[in-house]
Amino acid sequence: MLRLLSLIVRITGARHVVEIGTANGYSTVWLADAVGDTGGHVVSIDTATNGDARTNLIRADGVQPGLAKRVELRQEDGGAYLVRLADGSVDLSGQNRCGPPLMPSPRWRPRTHVGTDETTYRGTR
Repeated sequence: MLRLLSLIVRITGARHVVEIGTANGYSTVWLADAVGDTGGHVVSIDTATNGDARTNLIRADGVQPGLAKRVELRQEDGGAYLVRLADGSVDLSGQNRCGPPLMPSPRWRPRTHVGTDETTYRGTR
């Protein structure tokens, strides 16, 4: 899934990538590598602390310098973050979290690509 998502970033030229659910930062590293080819950046958001993600990003930056400067790690609710953005400002949104899928947002540009990874949800609708 991550290979495909990083390919989509490159093909579409996505510059503003928002990842909801940082976890250990593995997908964040893939996205940071991809936006290196587009001149973009990744904002990775999680309600939990990002200690493991930060450590893994620093390790990856040691192997491929420049990765860490393309990433902003934030500890907050992803939906609350999206609400504060300007309409049409997000090129690609990745969801790496458990819970209900995020609904389309006016923050996404037309034809925004949305990817999910490791998402399970057993709620009722």
